[in-house]
Amino acid sequence: MFSRKNPVALIKYNLIEFSDCLTLVKNMKLSGEFELNKTVEINGDSFSIEGEGELVIKSKVANAFRVTNGGSLELKNVKLSYLGDKVDSEDPFIFVEGSKLIADGSELKGSISDCIKAIRSEIKLGNSSIIGIGGSGVYLISSRGIIQKSKVTGNTGNGINIQDQSHLEVSQCEIRGNGTEGEGYPQIWVKKSELSLIDSIVADSVGVCGIVLISYSIGVISNCKLDEIYVADNSVKCLIQNSIVMSKAYIGSSNVKVVDSYIEGGIKRI
Repeated sequence: MFSRKNPVALIKYNLIEFSDCLTLVKNMKLSGEFELNKTVEINGDSFSIEGEGELVIKSKVANAFRVTNGGSLELKNVKLSYLGDKVDSEDPFIFVEGSKLIADGSELKGSISDCIKAIRSEIKLGNSSIIGIGGSGVYLISSRGIIQKSKVTGNTGNGINIQDQSHLEVSQCEIRGNGTEGEGYPQIWVKKSELSLIDSIVADSVGVCGIVLISYSIGVISNCKLDEIYVADNSVKCLIQNSIVMSKAYIGSSNVKVVDSYIEGGIKRI
């Protein structure tokens, strides 16, 4: 007899699709390699997926998870990658609206659009990697987020994009190699939002620069090492302290304080 306590058996004997099993067993612990053939819809419910040993989920759909209406998704020790045949899509790999996403010890890899897109939501990423091939790694709209001890690399858009009254705390992270040559994608883009960047590295920019803050944004950058930074006009407030800027700092705001920091290329007023 098969039960919800034995989800692997259900999948192994082709009694249920892996995506259907995920919605049936809301708190799943398992190991092995599985394929996701359709989007997992989480509407107002709470789900958790934890790897016991190595858990690899290969998604054949561009939008692997869709979390809405107060739902929540927790991924722990999960390797989630996109292996579909689409080369272009506007669907985020993980879409969260009015809900919550937690990822710990996980790897999200190969999304062809934004890897994580959150609208009016809350996200928390720890000890994880966001390795995209398209779009932004983390895209927040009117959302709150915490990213700790994680890597955001290889996304052709922004590594991190926060807009419209979003609040994001980033600490002990590496933001590297994001953007597209010749395109206007900084590794971190902040618009009408607040960014706290602490004990982190923003380096190897492929696009225009490391960090851009515009339009009534607030930035606090402390104990960091970063590529070029661009701070727009007087609507933006920014504190750079105990940090190293490996190129120039382009400053268009009089509300910028630089304290105990080294800017290799100097400050250029814009």
